[in-house]
Amino acid sequence: MIQIDEWVETIQEALNMREFRKALQLVEKALESYPDNDRLQKLRQIAKDRMDAEPFLKNFFNSGVSLYNSQLYNEALQQFEKIRSIDPTFPEVDEWIEKCRVELMSHAETAYINKESPQMQESMAASDPTQQKIRALIEEGQQLFQNRKYQEAIQKWSEIFMYDLTNEQAQQLIQKAQSKLREEQDRIEKRIHEAKIALKENDFVQAENLLREVLELDPHHEEANTLLQNIQK
Repeated sequence: MIQIDEWVETIQEALNMREFRKALQLVEKALESYPDNDRLQKLRQIAKDRMDAEPFLKNFFNSGVSLYNSQLYNEALQQFEKIRSIDPTFPEVDEWIEKCRVELMSHAETAYINKESPQMQESMAASDPTQQKIRALIEEGQQLFQNRKYQEAIQKWSEIFMYDLTNEQAQQLIQKAQSKLREEQDRIEKRIHEAKIALKENDFVQAENLLREVLELDPHHEEANTLLQNIQK
């Protein structure tokens, strides 16, 4: 008969190797001989908890690595610290936490230098991949805005919040586009109303002109398309 200490050692080895299912199976087998042993009961709970948590921890880890590679060090640090709070033995988590802290410290020092030197601040921002992505999104949105594609511009500028949740420029641009959308919608509704009046008065030329104006603003406007088709029959 295998002694309790041998069981515990074997189970602990499986846990250390992160073979949680194997560890749980070993515990269950050991409990057949030692059903009331407190150590085995605790090891069973540990094995079960870690086996259940492992898929989530791996997702957190992959997310943390991805955020780190995107230079989002604070967000990456949060992922790795979450892992360590659940399972301090998770492989490499301490190393990644240290890497994040080193980068954050470096950026904090850079931020201090840049605060003292506006020229250096501008230079560093220009080379920051996150800032480059934000600028690109702003420019793409502005191009859409100039082409009166206001909803698409809003969607493009909203992507900025994935990189900077409090970006004031994005908020202002979105508000500007939303205002344009409201103006455009008011104009469409007014032209549809005027077109219906013209149709009642049998002024088909005026109605068609008004409907075509609507379709210039919104080519997929269902009511305008239907009314125009009725005129052209």
